[in-house]
Amino acid sequence: MIHWCQVFGAFAEQTHFKQLFGTGSLAGMSQDKAAERLRQCIGMDEIQYKQLWNGAKNARDKYLVHNDFNARDRPVFPDLDVLVNVCLEMRNIISDITMHENSDDPQKLGTILHSITYFTNDRLLAEIQAEAQVLTQAILAGG
Repeated sequence: MIHWCQVFGAFAEQTHFKQLFGTGSLAGMSQDKAAERLRQCIGMDEIQYKQLWNGAKNARDKYLVHNDFNARDRPVFPDLDVLVNVCLEMRNIISDITMHENSDDPQKLGTILHSITYFTNDRLLAEIQAEAQVLTQAILAGG
């Protein structure tokens, strides 16, 4: 869960996607193009996406990272299906970059490429669903 939270973190956080690009681009992908793809995958313009990001970041900050359960201002959790689609598109962007980028460490790049091609979005979602079912069964058995 914490990795999902990092996608919607502050722009200055090391794990925010904008940090990938520094001041340039990777494999022909710019920060602006990546941001555009994230917005397009959920059919939002810049203003709508900024509102989504703010909501996700606020919920993340209050409940998932800082455990601020006693806060007076209760964040509204954004639609998780929309957030999942953004995360899956970010995986696609990373895959596109990795497939076209070179490395000084071919073995490490090979490991990353294998992981990306093996853990497709569909496979990742299937594994998450399977793990969720096991967790649900364990909770029901324990209660």
